[in-house]
Amino acid sequence: MLKTTVSYYCPKEGCDIVVKIMQDGQNLSPWVGLQIHKAWTRECVLNSQPKCAFIVNITYRFASGLVFRLFDSGLQDGNEAIEFLARNSRISERRRALHTIMDLLLNCDIARSDLDGLDPVLEKVANSKTFVEG
Repeated sequence: MLKTTVSYYCPKEGCDIVVKIMQDGQNLSPWVGLQIHKAWTRECVLNSQPKCAFIVNITYRFASGLVFRLFDSGLQDGNEAIEFLARNSRISERRRALHTIMDLLLNCDIARSDLDGLDPVLEKVANSKTFVEG
């Protein structure tokens, strides 16, 4: 069985979290980002919203208010990560949006045990007093 490592951090005080998924030294974040984009596309179809192609560094917003993008600084190969942002000003809405992250990652066949440390981080970000309007 391949070893999967999920690392995450909050780049600044606020409502965003960056997740990087590695498996045996290979960055799976681009593949996971594509899978999340497919989920976003299915939501667009259900809500009769326009959809667009998956492009690195472009943000996509779910109906829940969760925004994501595959972030690539371009500084080195294999350094991509998935950035999530909850733009909801109310904590209850932000919490609901952020907990969508767990479902999205589980639907990408990432084991629940590999995501154990993510729950407290999501809760901390959800309860942040800082938020981005948009």
